[in-house]
Amino acid sequence: MRRGRPLHQGTIGCVFSAGRLQRRAVLAAEFGRLGVSLTAGRTHVLPVTAGEVAELDVLHAQTLSLEQQQSLYTAETALIEAEHNYRAVTGLFLRPAQEFSEELSDEQTVSLSHPLLTMLRANIDVARSRVDRVKRQSGGSPSLSFGVRRERGSSLEPSMDSLGIGFSIPIGRSPSVAADVSDARRQQSDLEVALRRSYIELEKRLRDVDHEIVLSRQQLVVRETQENLSQQRWDMARSAYEVGETDLLQVVTAMREFLSTRQERVGLEFRLQQLTSDYNQSLGLLP
Repeated sequence: MRRGRPLHQGTIGCVFSAGRLQRRAVLAAEFGRLGVSLTAGRTHVLPVTAGEVAELDVLHAQTLSLEQQQSLYTAETALIEAEHNYRAVTGLFLRPAQEFSEELSDEQTVSLSHPLLTMLRANIDVARSRVDRVKRQSGGSPSLSFGVRRERGSSLEPSMDSLGIGFSIPIGRSPSVAADVSDARRQQSDLEVALRRSYIELEKRLRDVDHEIVLSRQQLVVRETQENLSQQRWDMARSAYEVGETDLLQVVTAMREFLSTRQERVGLEFRLQQLTSDYNQSLGLLP
């Protein structure tokens, strides 16, 4: 990890969105093919007298195939839109060859070297220097002046030369000067408040994301267990269907349950990666 300016949130979101939709398209095509191939196998197993039942199963399978094709087209359309968004945000026309993955940082608090906080502190230093400059320029300084003057009482009297010395000390400030100093101090105070507020918001965001990561990890364990159980039920339903012990409707129900739990598991994995990026960016870290 390295520190730097935080990435645009849309960049990471587009990467994850494209990857997730690509997996959805693959899953839809996979289950569409499975429905058709399963019915083809059952047609050969059933006796000839059960031709009507086999034909009904074929109709069910064709309906399922059409539904999955529609899901595939929808997922592919969403994938194209996600890729367009990715190109618009990053300016790149090719996605990374491998799925984006990022390790969660071990840091647990926002450092003062965070890029955002560093920028705000630099702005505060500039504002403080401006306050000092306005004070010096508007406050004035003591001045000493010299002058020679020639005088005479009348035209019959000789001229007398005299040396004059003037000394001035500024006392108080004009209303315009006080307003300039007050404006400079107000800008400095606003930046100091923004620095404090930004630090609090970063810390809050870090705590919120950390809590979401813990919950998502717990949910992922549950989803993986559910996926394993639903896959076992689907395998059992397929085996029973191939020997004529159940109908296609039971197999389709088991298959859809497996597909749903698998998609939820994949979605949680992508969500965890997004949360990992959010956590690291809250710390001011780049992958």
